[in-house]
Amino acid sequence: MTTTLEAQQNPAAWTKGLSFSRIVRSEWVKLRSLPSSYILVASSVAAMVGVGMLGAGGMILSQRDGQPVATQAIQSMPMAGLSFGQLLLAALAVLLVSSEFGTGMIRPTLTAAPMRTGVLAAKALVAAGIGALTGATAAFLSYLLIQPILAQEDLDYALENPRMYGLLLATGVYLALAAVIAVSIGVLLRNSAGAIVTVIGLLFVLPTALSMIPGGVAAEILRYLPSEAGSQFMAAEIADGELTRLEGALVMTAWAVGFALTAALVFRRRDV
Repeated sequence: MTTTLEAQQNPAAWTKGLSFSRIVRSEWVKLRSLPSSYILVASSVAAMVGVGMLGAGGMILSQRDGQPVATQAIQSMPMAGLSFGQLLLAALAVLLVSSEFGTGMIRPTLTAAPMRTGVLAAKALVAAGIGALTGATAAFLSYLLIQPILAQEDLDYALENPRMYGLLLATGVYLALAAVIAVSIGVLLRNSAGAIVTVIGLLFVLPTALSMIPGGVAAEILRYLPSEAGSQFMAAEIADGELTRLEGALVMTAWAVGFALTAALVFRRRDV
């Protein structure tokens, strides 16, 4: 208790030589030490790629039945499994935070690095990095694997312009922002089950519920939810009246920043 109190009263004395990069490396080591990390990352990639391949197979059947497939749908297929991938990666991001609160290891962490904002930023950065890498890798891998399937009906396509590369890379950006949201919720709730359920509710259940409600109000709210705004950010084509890719990116970023700032404020004031 005395050590922690001294660290809080004189952070400079305890953070001398403890750079932000060292805190980030520490968080990376913690993430690697969680057995569930490898399982969740592998499951995310498998889910995204698997759904993409199944969707491509469905397009082939539709084409053979005389039902032409829209170009937009074909180009969006590498991102078709994003909903499943984001939930698994969000669970990983939550565990990066909540596991320390659950075991009490957050206390020695804050003793070694009393600047709580730096600790939260490091956790968010590591989670965002994993999300970006996993999302981009899964999207490109899905693209490569569905091309032989689509080629059966001459539906395959090449990445001929920067926009198509951008759509695949946007998957990684979206998952990075979703990971920041999940880390922030984990800090706010400090409970693995509660935080994971909340993230699922925000990214999956709430959009599904609003889409079932008739009327313009529900539709207007729906388009500004993080998952829907993120979908526009990754959309192959933008329909009339929908958010543009830039607007979708800004809305998704606003959600991530808002949650992160709220978590930082609560984390600094709340006792551990």
